[in-house]
Amino acid sequence: MILQALTEHYKALRRRDLAPGFGWSSRRVSFALQLSPEGELLGLTPLVNAVQQGKKMVELPQTMQVPEPAVRSGVTPVSNFLFDNGSYILGFDEKGKPGRSIECFEACKALHLRLLEGVENPMAAAIRGYFEKWDPRLAREHPALSGRLAEFKSANFIFSLNGDWAQEDEVLRGVWDKAYALRGEGETALCPVTGEASLPLE
Repeated sequence: MILQALTEHYKALRRRDLAPGFGWSSRRVSFALQLSPEGELLGLTPLVNAVQQGKKMVELPQTMQVPEPAVRSGVTPVSNFLFDNGSYILGFDEKGKPGRSIECFEACKALHLRLLEGVENPMAAAIRGYFEKWDPRLAREHPALSGRLAEFKSANFIFSLNGDWAQEDEVLRGVWDKAYALRGEGETALCPVTGEASLPLE
């Protein structure tokens, strides 16, 4: 009864857009990479909110709904879709392991090029262009990043085109929803709470 009540409460929150949907999660995001239609990095948009803490105001990253983060438990880099930290999105080395950061970036690049292959959409084209052109070895020299690298430690990034966020693009949301559902391609199972058929994630 408790699980069913919680499920109904979640569905009510979803109807009011107060909770992330299946395959989505709320995460702190610090910056948006401003891309040109061709995928060139034009600049960074800080994503912060002023919050009262004690007697002073502090700036904290915004909470956004983004694709469900990957489970990282092994030595092989596993990327998130449409958002991630600087190692994956930029290939930025924040831990004194430049080789590892390159591996993370390549994993991020491979995921996005695979999921966005053939997607006829301006946002998809910009992100594909970014990953095809970006050289993580030159990250520290880029005008949009130079002198700001200390801000990137533990920061999450998203992509933007003409002021729009990639994770809010309806076409890209559809790409992720389909990809997330297919992660569990195989036998269906009945949810013990709702009684609805669903695919296992792993």
